[in-house]
Amino acid sequence: MAKTLLEEIDAHTRLYMDRKTGIAWVEDARAGVGHSVHPNISGTGSSAGMRRRGFWKKDDRIVRSHGFLYNIDVCQASDELDQIAGRACRCGGNHACVSANRAGRSDNIYEEKVTRQDFRPRTSKGYYKRGIDVIRVDQVEPYRSAPGKRLNITDWWVYATGTYAPVDRDGPSPGTPSATVQMQLHEFTSSNWKRVDVAKLSPKWRSFFARNK
Repeated sequence: MAKTLLEEIDAHTRLYMDRKTGIAWVEDARAGVGHSVHPNISGTGSSAGMRRRGFWKKDDRIVRSHGFLYNIDVCQASDELDQIAGRACRCGGNHACVSANRAGRSDNIYEEKVTRQDFRPRTSKGYYKRGIDVIRVDQVEPYRSAPGKRLNITDWWVYATGTYAPVDRDGPSPGTPSATVQMQLHEFTSSNWKRVDVAKLSPKWRSFFARNK
């Protein structure tokens, strides 16, 4: 798990993200607690037990991150620190409880302001194909780096919608589940993804992305 510091909210409170899962959380050292919009239990606990007791639904998606099990299909926010974590979260789960940003904050609180001296990617939002697989790139964003440090290619990340399920040569079936795909920009550009116009996608792929906007 790559624990990345996104922001020092104050002297005792910090916002982190797990780069592998996209889970974001706030650690409050004063209270000794963590904040997230997704209910979670210790990694030594049992998600099956939470389902048996009726706390979590059978089909809820559970993600393991930094020693906890998160239910990413449930969104609950009780204070501003929960909201801060929710606005940074990129797990692909339910974020319906997350409110708009506080006045004066960026829409993406871990995004750098890109200057003329920084690396700027050519990759942009759109559809990309590799073999029979297709993804839709939804965001290309940089992580917050050290103050004064210029952004390079390793600071940029790609967030896309696709599927890990098997697909037919002409595209996914109607019941194929979607997935949030995230990777570093240099991994994306070296993986032979080729940009493609949406009009050239098969009807199955166009229907898949229409269902997963």
